[in-house]
Amino acid sequence: MSCKHETPQWTLADCNEDGWQCSECAAKLGFRPDFDREHTLDKVETILFWLHEHDFIRVSNATEGDGMAASVARHCHETNTFDQQTIVGLVVSFGLTRHQEFWRKEAVQFFCQHIARTLKGDSSVCEACGHEVKQAGDMGPLFADFSKEPF
Repeated sequence: MSCKHETPQWTLADCNEDGWQCSECAAKLGFRPDFDREHTLDKVETILFWLHEHDFIRVSNATEGDGMAASVARHCHETNTFDQQTIVGLVVSFGLTRHQEFWRKEAVQFFCQHIARTLKGDSSVCEACGHEVKQAGDMGPLFADFSKEPF
């Protein structure tokens, strides 16, 4: 369907890439690869902020969001890929290394504190899970030796 405005805006679509609609009259513009190329940043920003609003990712401020969107949009043009699923993957992976490092450190800190609290002599029962802790690093079958970095 067409309208007299054709001022495009992206709305999330059901994996069929027909999410373009007119921002003035909400007419469905459907699958428009020309809009994907001309308005890549708008599409990326819509997807990025939807992911943020629904707590799939965390964007700490507008500057970070603008930088992520610009980087992903640039990648779309460099690789000539503009589909929604690729954009979601790029947005999610954008800060993945930093995200992984943060949570890895949090896990190490947690287990170190957890082990220190539970060891009182030769044998003790973990207050959190009830597992009998026999020596440092013994956190049962689910955990590795935490005398070294676990990850």
